[in-house]
Amino acid sequence: MGKAAISRSSIAAALEEFIRESAQIPEEDSEFGRSAQLFDNGYVDSLGIVALMAFIETSFGIELAEEDLFDIRFATIDGISEIIASRLPGGT
Repeated sequence: MGKAAISRSSIAAALEEFIRESAQIPEEDSEFGRSAQLFDNGYVDSLGIVALMAFIETSFGIELAEEDLFDIRFATIDGISEIIASRLPGGT
C-alpha cells in the first residue's frame, strides 16, 4: 500500500494504538479516544510527545515542524491524523 492510500482513519488507528501502548492506557478507560484531549487529560506527557513525534515521523515518513506542535489540532488523535494526512502525498 502506497503512502497516498493511507486513510485518516487508519492513521488515527495507528496513533491510538501507539498512544494506548506507550502510555499504558487500559482498554476499559472510557475517556480515552480519538477526540480526547491527550495533553490536558494527561495521556501524553513531555516524554510521550517526543516518542509520539518519533513514531509519526518514522511510521509515516514525514517531518513534523515546530508549528505542528502548536497547531490546535495537535491535541487529539483525530487532529493529529488531519495534520499527518495533509503532509502525505495526495493528502488534503
